[in-house]
Amino acid sequence: MVVLLALGSAIAYGFSDFVGGLLSRRTSVWAVATVGQTVA
Repeated sequence: MVVLLALGSAIAYGFSDFVGGLLSRRTSVWAVATVGQTVA
């Protein structure tokens, strides 16, 4: 069970890192950071 939780956490972190990079190319970095911190 612990391994599955760790895997899910790693996937979520990697996905958010990738999507944050893509979105910061299209929109303001401040907007991406604000949304990211609000969701977290």
